[in-house]
Amino acid sequence: MIKLQIHTVLITVCMITIFKINDITFELTANCISKLKLGRTPGRDNLTAEHLVYAHQSLIYHLSVFFRGMATHSFVPQAFAQGLIIPLVKDKSDDLCSLNNYRGITLTPVISKLFKVSF
Repeated sequence: MIKLQIHTVLITVCMITIFKINDITFELTANCISKLKLGRTPGRDNLTAEHLVYAHQSLIYHLSVFFRGMATHSFVPQAFAQGLIIPLVKDKSDDLCSLNNYRGITLTPVISKLFKVSF
């Protein structure tokens, strides 16, 4: 699962080369933050979309600089590729001991979600 997420993030970084690095602006980052879904469970970093939505605007500036740096240096932090896999029961009335009655979801860092939404 982690290899797949790394691959997805690397594809996202490769797609950045399509547009200019200077296109990663404060306004783009702020707009992408407003598109994040609220009320979701945090990832391993314990940050939620609400933290970004209600944060001071200086954070948006620093995130823009951070994303431009990632694009400039073609570098993705390893934490972007790490997630926490949580098993969820499909049918509570079915056999809870059966592995087929579960599906997994991966909780990923909200900053990496923001980066994916941005591009």
